[in-house]
Parts: sequence; C-alpha cells; structure tokens
Amino acid sequence: MGIKELKDSGLLELYVIGDCSNDQLKIVEQALQKYPELKKDLYEIGASLEKYARLSSIVPSSSLKEKVLSEAKNKNEPSTNSASSKKQNNSSSDSTKIPKWIGSVLAIASLLLGYLYFDARSEFNKLQDDYERYIIACDSIQQAAQMQYALNEQINDSNNTLLAMSATDKYSETDLYIIYNSDRQYSFLQIQNLPQISSDKSFQLWSIKTGLDPIPLTVFQGTEGFVVPIDFEQGTNVYAITIESRGGALSPNLEELIGTVNMPS
Repeated sequence: MGIKELKDSGLLELYVIGDCSNDQLKIVEQALQKYPELKKDLYEIGASLEKYARLSSIVPSSSLKEKVLSEAKNKNEPSTNSASSKKQNNSSSDSTKIPKWIGSVLAIASLLLGYLYFDARSEFNKLQDDYERYIIACDSIQQAAQMQYALNEQINDSNNTLLAMSATDKYSETDLYIIYNSDRQYSFLQIQNLPQISSDKSFQLWSIKTGLDPIPLTVFQGTEGFVVPIDFEQGTNVYAITIESRGGALSPNLEELIGTVNMPS
C-alpha cells in the first residue's frame, strides 16, 4: 500500500484511536517503517481529534448541582422508596449528560497513550533491529576469522611445495606461484603480478594430463587477493592459466596463454 493510499484509507485515524484490527495494525506499522514521515501525520491526526473533542464537549454549568439538589429537596415525595427511586432517576439523568465530557477526556487520554505506545514500540523495534544486525555482523566476523585461520594453516604447512609458473613471452611480466600439497590435496595460487584484463574477461586455470583434453578448473578475476584457493586435480602433469571470456570456457584459448607450471611426478 502506497503512502497516499494509506492516508486515504482511514487506517491512520483508526490507529490513533486504537481501533485497528491485527491485520490493519500490521499494515500501518510496516508503512511507518517504510515511510517515517507518516509520524507527522499521526501527530496531526491526534491533535485534530483532541481539538475536536474539546470543541464538542459539554461542560456542566456551575449551578447545575445546586438546581438538582434544590429540586430534590423541595419536591414532595410520596414515600421513601419513591424518593429513593426519583433520586436514582435524577442520578441517571445526570449521568446521561456526563459521558460527553468524560468521552472527550478518554479520547484525549487514548490519543496520548497511543502516541506514547507508538514511540515506545518504534524505539523497541529499532533496538531489536540493531541487536540482530550486531549479532549477524559478529557471526560474520567470527566465521571470516575462522576461515582465515584455516587458510593460513594450510598455506604455512611445512609439507607444501612452492612451484614457479613459467610465463609466455606475451605475458613475460607475470609472476605466479602454485602452492601444492599432494598429501592433503589442496592447491593455492600465489599472485605476485598479473596482466590487466577488461571487465568482460577472466583468468582460468587448466589441468593438463597426458593423452587427455585440458580440464577446465578455477575461474578468477585476479582481484581476490594475494593467495587464491584453486581446484586440486589429482594426476595433473601441467597446470596452465589463460585469459578467457568472463565466466570461463570449456576449452582453453591458447592465444591468451599466460604461463604453465610443471607438476612433480
């Protein structure tokens, strides 16, 4: 529901006087979160209703009480029961005049309580949202720290083998290394220097095995960091890196071959 549609629906007025159903209450509160400027409309509606209540209220005259008592005292009563009955009737008559100004007071009190409730609820929702965001942020930081710790542990394993990539003449400035661990079966690419590529291109790793077509492996952009985890392919004789269309390819573009790494037998 848009802001204009909400204003025309009358739900804001029902919300102020506390006469919304649960579904209507949810609609208004969602709109207040989406359109904070509606708080001003709520305030203006409350002020208008309060003003109307004051203008519409009937204030008993100061002489009303004396007139009622005087009439009750001077009028001849046939019996005590009858007097009691008439007194009750007079009281009932008075009470029919009172609800208008009592209703005004209650309406004003309802407006104030509704406004206070709205502010308190909004503040509580804000605090709850902040708390949930902090929890998510803490969990993300903790998860990232655990992943970084595991990565550092793998990179610093004493059983790792560091292999330098032989760059082609076209990309002679490239400086890359493969960190290789055959026992734990993982590999990393250590990037010292990579050529610049356009946004519609990607780097791609290939596994070359004797007698087989090149196997497409990790696709990366070169912006992932100093060390990039890459696919481990058992039995690889040579790893190669090429420049392909963004997202990678199924067969290597040998015209854009950056370099190769011979794996130990």
